[in-house]
Amino acid sequence: MTHEEWSRRRANLNHDYLRNALLTAIAAVGCVDEGAARRRLGAERDAWRLKLQRLVELLDEAESATSPAHLLEEEPLSALDDAHKGWLAPLLDELHRSTGGIQGWVARVRAQADVADGLLEQALANEATPVAQACDTLYVAVSALGDELGCLPPGAARS
Repeated sequence: MTHEEWSRRRANLNHDYLRNALLTAIAAVGCVDEGAARRRLGAERDAWRLKLQRLVELLDEAESATSPAHLLEEEPLSALDDAHKGWLAPLLDELHRSTGGIQGWVARVRAQADVADGLLEQALANEATPVAQACDTLYVAVSALGDELGCLPPGAARS
């Protein structure tokens, strides 16, 4: 996957789904009765599961997609001959991996996604706590996930 594709998928997941769809749905849960709130949140859980899988795939590809080696295809580095690109690309990849910044970012995003996932399950499983009340905490967790996902990973090359 190219850096541009990865960046587009990351932005779409963050803005189109987390910020615009999921947070809106969580906020709306407080506007309906408890039964309807549980049904809405249950339906949202199904969509969340699909998006969570896409997030995991995105994170699995983060290291290679954010490597500065892709800059060899952009001006002025694209003018280098293939022989130079052949040894420079693996070197850039290795330097990118050795800094460890991208792995830390991936770990933070995964951890925040796990928190949000756990809170969503807890909100639906705990009959004693009103869903609207549980959604307050879930809203904060999903917002934090969006904030972390929205940051460009440390060490990631910019186009």
